[in-house]
Amino acid sequence: VRFPRHVSHRRRLSQQLAQDAGLPLGSSIHGVQNSSHIIEAYYGIDAFPGILIQPEFQYMIHPGETHRIPNAAMAGLKLIANL
Repeated sequence: VRFPRHVSHRRRLSQQLAQDAGLPLGSSIHGVQNSSHIIEAYYGIDAFPGILIQPEFQYMIHPGETHRIPNAAMAGLKLIANL
């Protein structure tokens, strides 16, 4: 589990003022930013000597620090080989 990421009060306030004035927040910002959280789980499996397989699952709450983007679930697989 990772700790939440919070956007500073000053940034939130400046984005809110810009939005209220009808100004764009930026091409990659989809709303006034607040906070995001990532819940992460992974496990290491020793498949063979020197080969580690690590499946991973992440659930991101408020991606982009905004409430306009839906929460997202992500899965991945990492393969580590020590030769």
